Parts: sequence; structure tokens; C-alpha cells
Amino acid sequence: MTNEAITRRGFMKAAAAATAALGAAAAPVLLDETDQAFADSAPKREMHKTACHGCTNCCPVCVYTEDGVVVKIEGDYDGTLTQGCLCTKALNQQHLVYSPRHVLHPMRRVGSRGGNDWEIVSWDEAYDIVGEQMALATRKYGPYSIMVGAGGGGTYGNVFQRVTQDAIGAPVCISGGGCQCYLPADCAGQWMRGGSNNRHEGNNAREMWNAWQPAMECVVLWGAQTSASGAAYAARANAEMRERGIKTIVIDPYYTEEAAKADIWLPIRPMGDIAMLLGWFNYIIANKLYDEQFCKYWTNYPFLVDPDTRLPLKAEEVWPDYVNPSADPNDVYDTPAYVCFDARTNSVQPFPYTAPEDSPVDPVVFCEAEVNGRLCKSAGQIQWEACEDFTLEKTAELTWVDADTIERAIKLYATTLSGIGTGQFADMSELSSNFIFGTMALDMLCGKVNKPGVVLTEQKPESRHTARPTHFWCNRPYQETFGIGWTVGLTEGENLRRSQAAVERWNAKGVDGKAKQQAFVDYQLARLGSLEHKAVHQWQLNALAPVREALLTGEPYKISVRWEQVLRHEQRRAVERGLRQHRLLRAPAAPHDFHYH
Repeated sequence: MTNEAITRRGFMKAAAAATAALGAAAAPVLLDETDQAFADSAPKREMHKTACHGCTNCCPVCVYTEDGVVVKIEGDYDGTLTQGCLCTKALNQQHLVYSPRHVLHPMRRVGSRGGNDWEIVSWDEAYDIVGEQMALATRKYGPYSIMVGAGGGGTYGNVFQRVTQDAIGAPVCISGGGCQCYLPADCAGQWMRGGSNNRHEGNNAREMWNAWQPAMECVVLWGAQTSASGAAYAARANAEMRERGIKTIVIDPYYTEEAAKADIWLPIRPMGDIAMLLGWFNYIIANKLYDEQFCKYWTNYPFLVDPDTRLPLKAEEVWPDYVNPSADPNDVYDTPAYVCFDARTNSVQPFPYTAPEDSPVDPVVFCEAEVNGRLCKSAGQIQWEACEDFTLEKTAELTWVDADTIERAIKLYATTLSGIGTGQFADMSELSSNFIFGTMALDMLCGKVNKPGVVLTEQKPESRHTARPTHFWCNRPYQETFGIGWTVGLTEGENLRRSQAAVERWNAKGVDGKAKQQAFVDYQLARLGSLEHKAVHQWQLNALAPVREALLTGEPYKISVRWEQVLRHEQRRAVERGLRQHRLLRAPAAPHDFHYH
């Protein structure tokens, strides 16, 4: 063989000739030697369509088994949202099931705490132990002695939590997952617009991902790391958006995968998000980049606010003889008339609920005016004054991001069809709901609501299918079952009628409906912190900090039993410090994870 280098064309010709010769000579021999019996004896692989229960998304999956053993998990390509994608958590379910550390039976401690000595007990014995301990604690200390922990990692947390609370009457309830991955955003969303949150990983963001949305121009990912959270669909969707030329602005202190591919990355100082929000507000308002028409007729920005009550003035409060033309003659929908400064008449005027084209006024968004001898400001003016000190320079100083970069990001967001998508950061920080308030308000300020491709889309059926806007201010089952809660957008009379209807349904069954209703109210009021902090009873879950203090100090009550489904994330460490000071029962609901201490 010579040292002369072989050409690419010469190599390909030689390889083709060798392959042809091998095929001609060896193929019949290989076929003859095939052991068909061995092939037939191979385990039969079956495919089962199901859903992953690693989180509440329940992504569709295909599970492959051989002789009843799972050998492979993959995403279901028929999945409408996921389209065959899965996160690593879902793919690891196989290892979770067959882990050598997987506890298969109830176990009772037989040695000293920390010694890791256990004995297997039957399920009947385990349930007897649980029931006895919980009954003793309840009789001795009351229902506050039972702490219920409902995890957010699966799909049964709320069911477990509700059944336990309602059966035992234990108001001390926390959820490590719920408190950290949706509750602040969900509550803030209901306050702001009567809907759920605008988290980018959530289904609300699906409007942005549809390929038939050519108008979408930009997405702001504020604390949303889709490559790590919601990877089965959000990360894929983000990749598709980038392929379509949609620009991304990423606001995150970490150089995430999203930041690496962003058109603009703002490496914000940790916990500097509120300062950044205020800077965006000030710049957009000062430079008139907001959507004035949307602000006039679809937000409360133009409403003049009572300086004493800090609530929007209603027309009948200013003009006692005023007759509201938008009032529902059937007394079902509540559409009050507010007060604004009218640009047409250059005076304070009633602002009734109408379609923009039928409005009798041209409301001024940012203004102050005298009403019955008192200086009142519009809601928009109050907000502007709260953020006007946050210049680009001050915002840059507080957030550690270059002022020019901040300005470029604001202009791109404000001048394009876009929306702000938040992630779990909002729920896992001390900023919590305030951050969600700010991001939603920014989208509203710029009119980025219910438009193709934006994040803020209204999915509540009660808002879509009624003549006027409404939303439930309490869990709908509670309202329909007990007559508890209020539907915002309905009159007081209509709410009372619905409440009485629930009472009458109980009466028809031979049960005292009023007593049933009051018992539920008392139960809700008794939940942790409700008596000291009004309106806490409207929360689905209790705050973790008061529970931790009760564990650590025994005040205002002593916790003797802990019933836990799943408790994860960083807050667990704080709770565990308290648990060491008490004899606790720990009985996770999952059959494979039961321990008695």
C-alpha cells in the first residue's frame, strides 16, 4: 500500500465495491443461519397509553412493558400540547418504580429514632395505629393538633387534603408544592382580572405557541426557565417560537438556556424584580408607550379614587340622584357607574359600563380632579406617582443591569405584539404576589390582553358565556354546595338568591341547610390564622410560616400528629427542625411511603 492519500471519490468507490461483494457472498448464509425459534421466543413488547403523575400536568405517555415489566417510557406523540415531549422527571418514573429504596410496605420503628430500624406491619395494623394516634391527639389537643401536608408533585394532593380536612376537621394544612408553584400567582390573577395566573409554563400560554399565530412578535420570559420547568411543552414551544422568528427577552440572574438564546438578556440582581418593574412602568408611561384606548375602557386606570377609602368613587356617591343607564333591570349583573375626568366636557362625569364606542365620556387616564371639594386622583395617576422616581439610571443602579439594555428591552416589549410570561420564581420568592401584580399590570397597561399570541387570555367559562363579566370569588363547588362565596359581577341580590338556593337544596334532603352552611363557615374560619388575619379562610392552603412557628414553639397550639403525603422543596428543612421537638405520626398517603415514628 502506498503512502499516497486516497481521494474521497476513490474511497467511496472502494467501499461500494466491497459492500456489494459482501452482500453477494454472505447474505444467503446469514439468512440460512437465522434462528427463527429464538426470535419467536423473545418477550413480547406491549405499549400502554397513560399519563405521567409526576406533577399536576399529567402529560400523556406511552409505557412499554415486557412480561409485565416496564422497559421504556416515552412521550405520546398524540398529545395535543406535549406532542411527544417529556421532561426528565417523567422519564425517570421507571427508576422510581424499580428503585431498591422503594418502600413497598407500611413500616413501624422498632429502634431508636435515627437508628433506621423498622419492621413491616400489615395495612390493617398501620391504619389502626394511625387512627388511634390521630384520635388521641384530637381528643387531647383538638383538631389543630393534626397537621396535614399535601404535596404538589402529583395529581391527588388536593383530594387527599380535602378528604382529610373534612373528615378530621384539621384546619392546620400546608402544601409544600402548592404554596411554591401556583398559589401566589393564582390568587394575584384572580384579584387582577378574575382569572388564573399568567405563568408561561402554564396552559394559559398556549395562545403563544400556535403556529397559526403569525402576528406574535416577542415573548418576555421573566423568571421563567422553561428548559427546567414545563420542559415537556413550554421548552418545545419556545424552540418553535424562535424558529418562527419570535424574539425573546429573558430577565433572570442566571445564564439559563433561555438566556443563552435570548435576543435580550437582563441579568437582573436577585430580588431586584420589583425595582425593574417600576422602572418599566415609569418609562412606558412617561414616553406614552402604553395603549391609551385599552387603558381608558378596559382597565380601572381612569377611575377617580376616594383619597380616604382608597376605593374608586361610584357615581351615586357623587350624585345621589344619578340613575345608572348600565344597571341590569333584572338585578342579576352588577355593572356600577364610576367617576372619571371627561376630556370632552373638561369636567368630572359619571363613567357607566358601556362598550367603548357607546361611551358617553372620553376618560382621562392620568389626571387629578376636584370632586365635591376634595382632590382626587385617577388610579393611573396614583400608579405613575408611585413609580416616577424609577428612572432608567436608578433602575440600572438597583438591578445591576445596564440602562441601555433595559431601555432596549422595554421598547421591544412595548412596541410589539408580546406578553410577559412568568415562571415559578414568582411563587418561590418573598416578592410573590406583588411580582405577579406588576407583570399583569404591565400587560394591561400596554393592552396585551385577549389578543392573539399574548399570555393574558381569559379562560373562565363564566366570563366567556355570560352577557357581562363575572368570576367566582370562591371555589365553585363550595358556592354551589354550601352557598358560600361571592360571584364578582353579580348583584348582591343575585348572590343572596344563589346562596339561598344552596340552603334550600339541603332542606329538600331533610338536612338543615342553614346549619350546614354555618358549620362550613365555622370550619373555614377556624383554619390556621383566619381569626387573626381576616380573609385567610378564602385561601386554599395555609401559609407555611405560621405552621412552622407552631411546630417550633407550640404556640398558639401544640401539634402532635403530622400526616404527610409529600413535602418537598426548601421549606421542608424549616419544618423538620420543629418536628424533632415533638412525637409525630408521619403517614404519607402513598402506599410505598408509610412510616410510623
